[in-house]
Amino acid sequence: MLWFKVLIFTLIAPASVAVYIPLLILSYRGIPFWPDITSFTGAGLFFLFVGILIYLSCAVEFARKGEGTPSPTAPPKSLVQSWLYTKTRNPMYVGMLTAVWAGAIAWRSWELGVYAVVVLVLFNAFVHFYEEPHLKKTFGRSYEEYLTSTPRWF
Repeated sequence: MLWFKVLIFTLIAPASVAVYIPLLILSYRGIPFWPDITSFTGAGLFFLFVGILIYLSCAVEFARKGEGTPSPTAPPKSLVQSWLYTKTRNPMYVGMLTAVWAGAIAWRSWELGVYAVVVLVLFNAFVHFYEEPHLKKTFGRSYEEYLTSTPRWF
């Protein structure tokens, strides 16, 4: 059941941010779904794939190590501090932002670039005003130590 919850949440929230909304932005402008492959566009597509893999690997880590999901409605039972969580406290957000920025490059879309900036600002506000205070209350001292040893973003 846990893996089903991870899948459902991923298909709703992160996929909306990193896939569905960017596709809507592109379709509004009449930009084809699959871009022409050039060296620069190919790099964008590569990093799009990397961003998606970052998110997915972290969602798996949440389920395996934290026994929870990325959803605030079914969060991990224990603080996840392994894998990419040793480099940044928010690798799922980094993965989604990587995918959006890569989409802007792959489709050469300034609109997706603007959208990526908006997403970054919203992610940062959510982390600062909701997620970090909530995690401090939930995990106490262990999260406080994690805050001092691992950067929020990079």
